[in-house]
Amino acid sequence: MVRNGITYTIEKAKDGSFTLIVHDAARSIPIHSTYRPSEEGTIFKNQFNPDRYDTLIILGGGLGYHLSGLGPLVHKYRRIVIVEYLEGLDAEIAKNPLTAFLLTHSNIAFLSGLSPSETEEKLSHLINLESSKGIQVLEHPASLRAFPDYYRAVKAAAEKIINRSAGNLITQSKLSRRFFKNAVINLGSFDTHCNFSHLYNTCEGKTALVIAAGPSLSSNLEKIKDYPGCFIIAVDSALPVLSAYGIIPDFFVSIDPQPYVFEHLAQGSGTSIALITLTSHPCAFTMGRGFLSLNTHPVSQFVQEAVDFDIGSFHSATGSVAGDALMAAFKMGFSRIGLLGFDSAFLHYETYPRGSAYQKRWGLYSNDRFFSIDSRNFNYIMHASGALRHSGVYTRKSFVAYRDAIDDLLRKETKNTIYTIAPPGLPLSQAPVCAFEDFMRDCRTEFTQKKKMMESLLATAEPIAAHAPFSAIKRLLSNEVIARITEASFPSGKASIANALYFFKKQNYLNC
Repeated sequence: MVRNGITYTIEKAKDGSFTLIVHDAARSIPIHSTYRPSEEGTIFKNQFNPDRYDTLIILGGGLGYHLSGLGPLVHKYRRIVIVEYLEGLDAEIAKNPLTAFLLTHSNIAFLSGLSPSETEEKLSHLINLESSKGIQVLEHPASLRAFPDYYRAVKAAAEKIINRSAGNLITQSKLSRRFFKNAVINLGSFDTHCNFSHLYNTCEGKTALVIAAGPSLSSNLEKIKDYPGCFIIAVDSALPVLSAYGIIPDFFVSIDPQPYVFEHLAQGSGTSIALITLTSHPCAFTMGRGFLSLNTHPVSQFVQEAVDFDIGSFHSATGSVAGDALMAAFKMGFSRIGLLGFDSAFLHYETYPRGSAYQKRWGLYSNDRFFSIDSRNFNYIMHASGALRHSGVYTRKSFVAYRDAIDDLLRKETKNTIYTIAPPGLPLSQAPVCAFEDFMRDCRTEFTQKKKMMESLLATAEPIAAHAPFSAIKRLLSNEVIARITEASFPSGKASIANALYFFKKQNYLNC
């Protein structure tokens, strides 16, 4: 086997068993002992802890000698994942009575010969914090010595997945009741809101600015008004900032389930068309007609299964409204996309652009002559970031995770031309930096053309109720269905079915 100039050989050790030797142009590295590899089962002897961690990730599999001590413990783990740089070791592992179990147990996944990105993709499906007590990552020293760059990249990928999953789990556990309540209330909005799938591929060949509420937005506000023919999709928290400059986006995205989103919407939604989810706060549904996206929430899944057409979704799995706004642009078919305010950092020592609801709140209630808003901003940044710097700017771990998730999303979308509008915060590897004027140079859509197109999109869009009357969906609801939805909606198990029934009854969705 040859990979990147590296070969390996299976050779006899002094005790008669077989060992693994890796060769490159400069050296030969034994992955196991050349004397008694069978005795390596004690390497992790005191580190296996299935009572505390029921998911185990091993970086470096080799021939498996160092994992032989796992045999009696396998049944105690929910999932064991072994990542090995080399491929083709299965046959040798399978014929060794000490290690054959590594390939035969259903809860062991042996990933070999994959690139770091391929391994990350596999791990994203294998790691599940929601059903796990804990995750432990163990590194095989000899394997890391032989392939340090590879295992460093895999470890970083695993940490990224774990951090993202942990963030999602915290959000879900804290807001599960509100997500559920919003979804039930919003079921009654099908007569005013249309299916997001109506917008699929309607903007091919067009240019869009997708605007998030990062500090760099402030540097380009005056320029945006010079290009009225450019389509604008903004996150809800950017609305007040844009409105203060007389900029009304064509679409705004609001996914937050909490009531404070009204601060953003009341100060700047104007005539913008809402792109919202079934779990968005109900106030987002009061901003005129909009387009509904279904996400992974159990109520959303129930609704999609209950109708015979595709309602559509811009759910990005990035954990951020900025990622969902970007996914909406992808689904709508925009060919050129500029990302503005996607900073994922405290650029210029600022938290948000001036004019945002957050800044106004601080200015109204926290500003005084002894401790200015700038001082409070700086102290907040130092506290929130923990002095973490990345690419020369202060940030926080959650921001880096969001940036990485958006980069992953961009990596999968290869048919679009995507740029980050300068000045950037944390750089996106998949979206090169571009000056605003350079990006807009090829925006040839005239304002009148865009206006007619928007009018046509709205005129041809029918409310979801026209396709699927809610009375038909109501007929499918039963106590048993609600019980299943509730069980899936509340991972902590603290919410009772009685509470769920209360929400449904309060909305008059059940005749019981």
